[in-house]
Amino acid sequence: MTRLTDFEKSEGFWKVEDEHFVEDQMMDEQALLVNVKDRGLVIITGCAHPGIINTLNHAKNTSKLDDVYAIIGGFHLAGANDERIRATTDELLRVSMKGPKQIRTYCPKCKSHTDHQVSIYKKGKDRAMAIGNRRHERDEHGYGGQKFPKLKRTAKTTKKQLSRLSCKTCDATVYRLGIRLRKLGLI
Repeated sequence: MTRLTDFEKSEGFWKVEDEHFVEDQMMDEQALLVNVKDRGLVIITGCAHPGIINTLNHAKNTSKLDDVYAIIGGFHLAGANDERIRATTDELLRVSMKGPKQIRTYCPKCKSHTDHQVSIYKKGKDRAMAIGNRRHERDEHGYGGQKFPKLKRTAKTTKKQLSRLSCKTCDATVYRLGIRLRKLGLI
């Protein structure tokens, strides 16, 4: 497996060669690739000693597919420093993740498993004069200074995607909180 990233390194593994200890670069890593029809590539990794991004790039080059449906298995990030975790997260966010437009799941109104149409829920604009906003604004200007500290930056650059599931049989709507992504597309 070729190593293309500079932040993913296999360190601390040793093997015996010619009666001497030498550092093992784990060049014989394995991963299972599954091309799911109309979904994309599913990558099942072992320990991912070369790094999950190197494994992902190798899988995409080998299969000639760009759409990734899921990555399952080890990411080899135990004991990794913050810089490596941040670089790995940034690279994973660049991967185009796509979900299905229709799934079969349990409908509480029908009390059975039925087909559901999937859409991504988008929150509407907040009302500026709602009582909660007015009360918070008033509390923020409290006597003697600021009651709540202003948040200068947020720690998370992504949000959990909320999926809206509409039953095709009875038109009941269910909302499901998904995984944390920058962008989710439906196929």
